[in-house]
Amino acid sequence: MLILTVFFAIGISKAKLNFSFEKFFAEGDKDVAFFKEYRQKFPQNDNLIYLAIHSGKPTVFDSVFIAKTNKMVKEIESFQYIEKILSFNTLKIPRKTPLGYDLRKVLKTETQEGLTNLRFNISKDSLFIRPFLSKDQTWSSIIILVDTSILDDDRRDFLVQKIESLALETGYKYVLTGVPVIRTQYVGNVKRELILFTAISFLLVLIVLFFIYRSWWGIGIPLIGLFVPLIWILGWMGWMGIEIDLMTTLLPSLMFIVGIADMVHLVTKFVLEVRKGRTRSAALRISLKEMGWAILVTAFAEAIGFASLFTSPILPLRNFGLYAATGIGFAFLITIGVLPAMLDKISTRSLIKTRINTLIDKDWNRFLLKIHNFTFKNKKLIYGLFLVFLVASLIGITKISTNVYLLDDIGKEDPIRKNMNSYSELFSGIRIFEMSVKPLQGISLQDPELIYQLEKVELYLCREFGISECMWVGKALKIENYVDHFQNIKYHKLPPKELIPEYIANLKSGAPEYYSGFVDEGGNQLRISARIGDLGSDRMARFEKSLEQYIRKTCPDPKFTWKLTGTSKLYEQNNKNLARGLLLGLAGSTLIMALALATLFRSPAMILIALIPNIIPLLFLGGIMGFAGITLKASSSIIFSISFGIALNDTIHFLSRFKLEMAQTKSLDIALRKTLFETGQAMILTTLTLLAGFCLLLFSDFGGTRYIGLFSAITLLLAALCDMFLLPLLISDLTFRSKKRAS
Repeated sequence: MLILTVFFAIGISKAKLNFSFEKFFAEGDKDVAFFKEYRQKFPQNDNLIYLAIHSGKPTVFDSVFIAKTNKMVKEIESFQYIEKILSFNTLKIPRKTPLGYDLRKVLKTETQEGLTNLRFNISKDSLFIRPFLSKDQTWSSIIILVDTSILDDDRRDFLVQKIESLALETGYKYVLTGVPVIRTQYVGNVKRELILFTAISFLLVLIVLFFIYRSWWGIGIPLIGLFVPLIWILGWMGWMGIEIDLMTTLLPSLMFIVGIADMVHLVTKFVLEVRKGRTRSAALRISLKEMGWAILVTAFAEAIGFASLFTSPILPLRNFGLYAATGIGFAFLITIGVLPAMLDKISTRSLIKTRINTLIDKDWNRFLLKIHNFTFKNKKLIYGLFLVFLVASLIGITKISTNVYLLDDIGKEDPIRKNMNSYSELFSGIRIFEMSVKPLQGISLQDPELIYQLEKVELYLCREFGISECMWVGKALKIENYVDHFQNIKYHKLPPKELIPEYIANLKSGAPEYYSGFVDEGGNQLRISARIGDLGSDRMARFEKSLEQYIRKTCPDPKFTWKLTGTSKLYEQNNKNLARGLLLGLAGSTLIMALALATLFRSPAMILIALIPNIIPLLFLGGIMGFAGITLKASSSIIFSISFGIALNDTIHFLSRFKLEMAQTKSLDIALRKTLFETGQAMILTTLTLLAGFCLLLFSDFGGTRYIGLFSAITLLLAALCDMFLLPLLISDLTFRSKKRAS
């Protein structure tokens, strides 16, 4: 074990972090394949950093402000990995002259007199300046295009930090946002929470072990059993070159929280047997004989719960399920193979002196007896309450929403979300709308009917979304027409149909960079792009349907086909597949778990008894999510997998003990009482430990992590109540009836 642990510990140093958001796209999905092809043809806007600077004066046309922002823009332009900067400071506007066309810089002066004159003469150029100045002209926007090769590594973080440092140096109020910035801040928060919650989880386990055993070995041995599997799984990932992503950062905390349960059951049983006067070897044999199968099945249940994520189309979820299930397997091997060997080295005197007797005194037995008596005296009440819970949960499940927002997991007061909302209010949203348009076969890009039909689409998009402007080849034609008529605002429209081919040819030769950004090389595909707010997937779905109806109505003879795409669209599309994959995964896990229980109990009634108390909490969880309006997405979906495996733990220990007691006493009532006395204490303590562990996640800055903590805790609490109150009734009623039928 020591050699393996050292080997895997070295592997940890080789583990790499990769927080690529594109990994959350569903593999094999036709929409993802379409987007990847689309991205090869057109430059994407996920590499835009938006920096808004407040002038601190009634207007941005202030000499000091312009001088400082000019200096800042020049410094940013000198940074590595900066492709281009678009801003009021660098803006050039096309002009028509007797000699042809040229580009003239808007901001030619830093003197106050020149800026004042510019302010009053700039209205005719508002079409060009509008994206860079707020409506009240007190904010200036700087749009920074970043090299896409750095979007998923540390170079992005370093660049964002340099830009923010420059913004701070100006002394002005600023807003910094955009996908690269959000990724940097998001990943920074994840790394910080990984360290924080791993440390807190370790401290929690330390406190629990001290409370239970009050001895050095009672703390040290279980800690070894927790740390070794964690080192193995992280080391294995490192040696295999598997990158740690946003989901797998939860592994350390979960391994600490989940791994302690079986160890507490085994160690407690071992100590109790030694206190009965048995030798250490005999106590270990009895403990492993009576609890070995239960520990195996509980480990299998937990692994199967995580393995239900294998059906997800999202790679990080599948990876999380795989690594968590493997970690559970490693923990089982340590618990069964290594832990007993270490316990056998502890002196009998130390074991007898262990203050575990605080857990098995008469107060505990009296408390558990009260639970037993209450359960059987109030059978109808208990069944009724659980039935009400079940019906309410089924109703709530029908209300589960899949309406996702890009920053759902970010708190409303988090700077990431506040900055994005602030920028959206000042200028426009940072969510990128992408629409692919393909002319029908035989239709040329220069076909005037095609361009005029697409203008109808543009006007509809602007009206429905409140977009100030859509970027497409038609936009360039309008500007060309506007400039061609000496900036007469009446001509900011498409040129006459007969001039469309000429204008497109001029655009292709005179502004090839703009043309290629919105028309592919063969002229077979066009792009319509815009910035919009974070509207939510439901509203976007409704809009897509209404757009389809509008095009069908206004273009009875369409010259094109169309499709919405982009990273935002794909992120929303994932959630449509998520619910179906989750249900299939849980159904498969339940079936596999039923087969595993059949090998342990070899009784259809006992399989049903084991599953009912653990399916009810999952249904209850779905009901809560539905009534509370919690959205089903990648981060919240793993709650079901976590809860399913962990909740079965206590049920299997209870039923395994009941099977042994029933074989010895042959009395159902006595067997149930003795089972509750033997397992009730460990069940309550492990449940409280798990609750405390998951409640720690409530302090996370991320909504998804908070929901994992909250709903896992609620589900485990309900599962414990099912085990304490419903499970004995099911055993009594179902086993009695099955025996009666058999006789």
